[in-house]
Amino acid sequence: VTSDLDLPESAYGVSLWFKTGETYTSLFGVDNDYGVELYMVMGKVCSKLHYLNGTEDAYEVICTPQTTFADNAWHHVVHTTGAFSDGGSGQRLYVDGLLAGAASHTGASYPNSSPIRLGASRVLNTTTFNGMLDDVRFFGAALSSSEVNALFSQPVLYLTFNEASSWTDHSMFANQVGCAGSVCPSSGAGVQGSGLTLNGTQYVTVTANAHLDLSNGAFTLAAWVKPEAPVYSNCIEFYWDGSTCTRYEPQGILGLKSGQTGAYPSLQHVITHPRNAEGSNEHRIRFGMADASGWVGYWESAPVLAENVWNHVVVTFQDGSLKLYVNGTLAGGTDVVFAGKVPTATNWLQVGRSNNIGTLQVDTMFVDKEHETGKSELCVSAGDTELFHAKVENNHDSNGDKFIDPYAFSLGSVTFTDTTKLQVWEDDKDTTCGSEPDKGDDLILSQTYTTDGPNTSHPIDSPYNIYQTEIYFTGAVDGYFFRTYLNDSAPFDGQLDDVRIYREKLDATAVEDLYWAGTTALQLNLDDAPGETSFQDALGQHNATCSGATCPTAGLAGRLNQAVLFRPEQLDRLAISNFG
Repeated sequence: VTSDLDLPESAYGVSLWFKTGETYTSLFGVDNDYGVELYMVMGKVCSKLHYLNGTEDAYEVICTPQTTFADNAWHHVVHTTGAFSDGGSGQRLYVDGLLAGAASHTGASYPNSSPIRLGASRVLNTTTFNGMLDDVRFFGAALSSSEVNALFSQPVLYLTFNEASSWTDHSMFANQVGCAGSVCPSSGAGVQGSGLTLNGTQYVTVTANAHLDLSNGAFTLAAWVKPEAPVYSNCIEFYWDGSTCTRYEPQGILGLKSGQTGAYPSLQHVITHPRNAEGSNEHRIRFGMADASGWVGYWESAPVLAENVWNHVVVTFQDGSLKLYVNGTLAGGTDVVFAGKVPTATNWLQVGRSNNIGTLQVDTMFVDKEHETGKSELCVSAGDTELFHAKVENNHDSNGDKFIDPYAFSLGSVTFTDTTKLQVWEDDKDTTCGSEPDKGDDLILSQTYTTDGPNTSHPIDSPYNIYQTEIYFTGAVDGYFFRTYLNDSAPFDGQLDDVRIYREKLDATAVEDLYWAGTTALQLNLDDAPGETSFQDALGQHNATCSGATCPTAGLAGRLNQAVLFRPEQLDRLAISNFG
């Protein structure tokens, strides 16, 4: 296809979608020996641009490192040149929303008015395009990364949870999603079809993929959330009467390592209760993230969610500005907490929890009684880490003031992933202390701590007091010490459905469309190809098929994209099964 469009050489952009199985093929080119070109070589997407090096002709070639684009799947490519809004200049190549490469020149030194050709290039002169092209756009200016992502406008993660298990990512990137053993959630009724049912200890993991990295600084997190009433054992702050819970452990909706360096942008559910002990539970949304220098902090909303009811939650972020939408309506946000910040580069996450990191802090060991007359060796460890090792005695008085003195821990804190075991024992032989008892040692105490269970206490960065707990032990040695267990959040307790992540900030209209899509039972766009006999439901639930004497005519120009033509004399009609 040839057009007489005259592209500006100093600054331009081209955006197109392609689908091909050919490893060597042409996408686009200016019909001139010195014009810009897009093509594929060995399954890579490449651009070629000519410029003058003094008086000599020269050129720059950018190619993707990946060789996987000849896979008969749709891919989006943008090539753009000029002066960019971030202060850079030259040429840039994006594929599926990600920057694939950049170089320093434009085509300004080779002005020409030659036509452009789709499906052909001078580089692969005799190799024209074999496949499908769609939504081709040309621009007379350099495109920014946010503009590229707006053109791409596809979720980088899209989980419908309509599968009974072995959940599938319905985004074009087909991210791997899974779980193992007892942490696997069950399937239940969702907003549309099935949803994910979680009991406060379960979650799923989305494995690493470069497209999940949100460090470009613009993103959208969306999910349908159905929170349940809180579990009393998860209380972290009581009213003065000591029995009325005013704040519960936050629950992770999605994220990773929340509260820590290297965290994925994290969405949480927080339950509070009025301090006067009257009224109902208040359900809030909390968002936090880390940047390249470490954990930034949290922003928490007013009460915005309803208990035991589906709520559509969307968080958008760009240029330090955070916005929260609930059920299609703006419900809060901040321009202060994350001003000047962009997320750190993390490319995997979990759904159903936002944190897998816990911290045990121990302090002040008191010995009440030991049974070997000053020869008892007391050991304490957490996981593989030794915390305490000392010969202990009754009535330990280190300075002669006739008061019993505590022993100090050699290490007062240990951070762990997922789970750890705290052990106290009296050492008898073989390895002295270390990470766990040897054969013949006297195990006195063993406690397991997990970031998935309800036995968590006050969250990191909590505005409330963190109280130490006395841990008593009896056996070969009797005594006690103080322990604090820090866990940023517990897994989610309730149901989740239709989780989506975008590498762009959706506007209010797009957010509202997402909300209405979740309450829509059937959506036939009727954009199917000419001659089609099955018409796709955009929600993936109920396709329509021809049921009359003939099929209606598909592929005609419509009000939006395409339309289907029905003629009464042909008795053409569509039927939708299992709908009602």
